[in-house]
Amino acid sequence: MTNATVHPLREPGDIDPTTVLTGPLRRIRRVRLNPGERVTLTADGFEFTLFVLSGGGTGNPGTAAFTLRHGVSVTAPLRAELHLVAGDEGLEYFLAELTVREES
Repeated sequence: MTNATVHPLREPGDIDPTTVLTGPLRRIRRVRLNPGERVTLTADGFEFTLFVLSGGGTGNPGTAAFTLRHGVSVTAPLRAELHLVAGDEGLEYFLAELTVREES
């Protein structure tokens, strides 16, 4: 028998995988934004990958805006900043954060 754990992912919330995993995956979140809601994700001390589950909106890493919709994923490197704005149907996404060792 392993020490595996099962987590429901149907509702928004945080999961701390470090209680089971020893790799770089440090946090998993499912997030719902209401229509027009804005959020800024900053990769401070970690990198992240975002997977759009439903709805849509726009993302802007500071250079040019792009469309977010079901099936789109965005990966951000260390120290990146991503601005999200939910569209008319809101925006639901899954976010995985990965620890990065910074070189000195």
